[in-house]
Amino acid sequence: MFGSAKYRNYRYGADDHVAVVHTEKIAYKAAIFTTSAIHKAAHTGKFDYGHNFYAKDADALDIMLPERDGLPDYKYMETLISAIQKLVIKDVVLYADSKIAETKNIIQKR
Repeated sequence: MFGSAKYRNYRYGADDHVAVVHTEKIAYKAAIFTTSAIHKAAHTGKFDYGHNFYAKDADALDIMLPERDGLPDYKYMETLISAIQKLVIKDVVLYADSKIAETKNIIQKR
């Protein structure tokens, strides 16, 4: 909660203690990677009810991103997120297939 980062690709509202980072200029999957890096940098336990997260705190975060020639390597970020998504989809399909097989097995036994 405190110092966490979330990616939103739709209109939303936010109240105080929220720093909004606009990612319209980078690709969707690179934005997801960047959000994860921001979360890792900010969600360290440093922020709580006694020390809220403010926009000025975002400026002091050390966000680690892959780089190429001294610039963020957005293409690499997109490729990595795409590969992770494919692995997750594969695992979901395997899980669903196993549940279907178990269900068929139970039905056949009855």
